[in-house]
Amino acid sequence: MTNYGEKAVPSDLGQVSEHYFWTGFALKARAYNAFLEGQFRDSAVSYASDELNHGIAEAWVGYMVALQNGYSFNYSIRGHTSELKQGAGNRNVVWGGILITKSFS
Repeated sequence: MTNYGEKAVPSDLGQVSEHYFWTGFALKARAYNAFLEGQFRDSAVSYASDELNHGIAEAWVGYMVALQNGYSFNYSIRGHTSELKQGAGNRNVVWGGILITKSFS
């Protein structure tokens, strides 16, 4: 499930304020997708292996601001290519999020 969550972790640099952009890209190969293929059991919705894309491209970009008072703000946008080859579920997915953290020293 960690593939669908935020991966950015702010660093604790003491009293130093900073701000920066970050970005990344990943290619993934999936031989078996337990979530979409039924987890080796009967499921109301499942797909055959030949209905799935086994290569997925992911990309992300974000902006981070760390304040001297220990708060940091991170805005990110992530996306990946379609996991299905056809049908209503055949679409690229894009989502964003705001992460607010507080460091205690």
